[in-house]
Amino acid sequence: MSKSIEKDGRSAKRLRPQEIETMIIDTAFEDLLEHGFRAVTVESIAAKTGIAKTSIYRRWPNKAAMVMEAFLLGEAQFDAELAEAFRTRWIAPRREAAKEVLQSAIGNKELHPDVDLDQALDALYGGLYYRLMIGSAPLSNACVRGIFSAVMDGLRVRED
Repeated sequence: MSKSIEKDGRSAKRLRPQEIETMIIDTAFEDLLEHGFRAVTVESIAAKTGIAKTSIYRRWPNKAAMVMEAFLLGEAQFDAELAEAFRTRWIAPRREAAKEVLQSAIGNKELHPDVDLDQALDALYGGLYYRLMIGSAPLSNACVRGIFSAVMDGLRVRED
């Protein structure tokens, strides 16, 4: 089904769903680069594109899902260079910081000494990215805490 976009009181040509998604993603990416994540809102994207908020929410459950698609993740599946940039510039620094926290917990004897840090982080982040990308439910603070607790509980040293 095609959509008609109105901007500045003029009727624009009817856009196909893919064109609408591209317009939203491009605008979100530009806003992300220019203003940062916190400044990007569904409202600002709707205002800049002339696309209704409801149309945006039909495609993405929340701002984070929209921004993640705009910020390399979706396209990185098809572009090896983009995937590498995403891994080295976004994922790797965050994983290294998280590894330091896990190493500290191992040093404090809170986690098993033989924990595979990469597997632990995959388990932790996997649940978060899955929820974010699939949109099966909101990625709420309670959800993040629940996933974190489930993964960490499996890694904790138990006193028998």
